[in-house]
Formats: sequence, C-alpha cells, structure tokens
Amino acid sequence: HNFMNMNFTSSARRASRCLSKAKKQASFVNVQKSNQTRNYLSGLSSCALPQTQSSVVRPRRHQSSSSAPPHNHIHQTLEKKRHSILTHALQRVHDEGWTDDAVASGTLDAGLPPSYIGQAVSSTSVFGSADLIAFFMDECNNNLRKELNNLASVDSGDDKNDIAAKIYKALQLRLSMTLPFVFSNRWHEGMAIGALPQNAYRTAQQLDEIATLVLEYALGKGNANAAHRAVIVAAYAAAELHLLSDGNNGSVASVSLSGENYKSTWTFLEERSNEAAKFIIDGPSLSGVPLPNPTHVVAASAGGAAFFGAG
Repeated sequence: HNFMNMNFTSSARRASRCLSKAKKQASFVNVQKSNQTRNYLSGLSSCALPQTQSSVVRPRRHQSSSSAPPHNHIHQTLEKKRHSILTHALQRVHDEGWTDDAVASGTLDAGLPPSYIGQAVSSTSVFGSADLIAFFMDECNNNLRKELNNLASVDSGDDKNDIAAKIYKALQLRLSMTLPFVFSNRWHEGMAIGALPQNAYRTAQQLDEIATLVLEYALGKGNANAAHRAVIVAAYAAAELHLLSDGNNGSVASVSLSGENYKSTWTFLEERSNEAAKFIIDGPSLSGVPLPNPTHVVAASAGGAAFFGAG
C-alpha cells in the first residue's frame, strides 16, 4: 500500500513538472510571436508611408516670373523685330514701292532670316502693303508729337495770329515728313493704298490724331473738339494734294522745306492755316453746312492721289 502511494505521488510530481514546462514553452512561443508581429508592423509602418508618399502624384509648382519669360516680354521682342523690318522696308519703298517685296527686302536688310518675312506684312490689295503705310503714318505722328512738345516748351502767346502761325508750323512739319516719298514719286501710291475701303478707317484715325496734336500745340490740352479737328484735317489733306502737284513737275533737285519747288505749297498751307484759325476763334461763318469728316477726306485724297498717279 505504501508502495502504491509513493508511485502516485511521484507520478503527480512528474505531471506537475510537465505541465509547468508546457506552460513555459507556450509562454515563450506567444512572446516570440508577439515580437515578430510587432517587428512586422513596425517595418510595415516605416516602409509603407514613404511608398504612399512617392506614389502620390503632386502638381508641379508654377515657375516664378524670374525663371519663366513673361508674355509681354515675348510680345515686346516680336514687336521690336517687326519695327526693325518695317523701318528697313521704308528705305526700299523708293525703288520697290509700298509692296511686299519692299517688306521682304527690309527683313533681310534688318539681318533677320527669310522666315521672318511674314511677321510684318499683310497685304490688303494688289497695290501694296497696308501695314507699311500704317507704320509710316504712325511713325510720323509719333515724331510730330515729340517735335511739338519741344516747340511748346519755348513758344508762348495765344492771340489769333499766333494760333494761325502754330497751325501752319505744325502742319508744315507733318507734311515735310512725306517729302522723301514725294521726291521719289511714291507718296501718291501710299495715299491710294491708305484710302482703300479696308484701310480707310485706320487712315481716318491717323488723320484725326494729326489734327489733335496740332490743336493741342496751338490751343493747349483739351481744346481739340470734333469741329476743330475736322477743319485741321481738311486743311492738311488739301495741302497734301497740293504738295503732290508741286512734286509732280519732274524738276526736283533736292528735298527742301523752303525750296522753290514747294514754295507754292507752303503759301497754300499758310492760307489754309489762317482760315482754320479764323474758324476756331470766330466760329463758322456758314450755318447748317456740314463739316467734312476724316473718312470723307480720305476718300477725296484717294481720288486726288489717283489723278496725280495717272499723270
């Protein structure tokens, strides 16, 4: 009986030790799995975030104005080249006329490749380039503005005779800018091209600008009303046609403002300037008579230019 009790006790102890050992092994396995899981999650968190960031396509930031050329800079560059082309083309007008050929020659003279020829030409008729005429008119008006601003800084007085003298001086200055082309017998062509229906509106605006500049010089700023501008435009256009007749006799020896060849034109212009000043100061003497507008003047100038060209 004692032997059986001893065996039972020994078996119970062994079972207890085995159970305790099994628990320790199970605990060790659980800890190991927990560590593996923790390491895996830690590695996943450290790897997944950069992958997620790199996989997101972010919009590119716009370049600053200092690194990207602005649109107005590109426009200024093209306009500068166009200005150079047309400036050189004007030197070719005496031989080639107001034509696309003159513009093409001007492009090469400006040192630009032939691919730039189309940058400054838009013919509106078989007679020549409207852009070249408009460019010349704009350049003349810009030069007139500068000259009159310089004169205004030294001139003074506002009596009737002074107004007439200022109108005469300003109109003579503007007309003299066309003398090189009158001399080469090309200005009547330019007038005809500028007066074509598709170009008449722009030409009328340029004539109106001339009148505004003249009146601002003669009367001061803010005094160029529509009636006064119409009178100045009419005087200018009439003197311009007279200038063509002066330069059409084939006896021109040199281009001169005071030369005998243009003396009759300046006398004619002085008379028209006195009439314009009288109209501005005293008002119209004929009531109900419509004044010419610039578009009508352009049409009349075209007829005159065609007449002189035919001659």
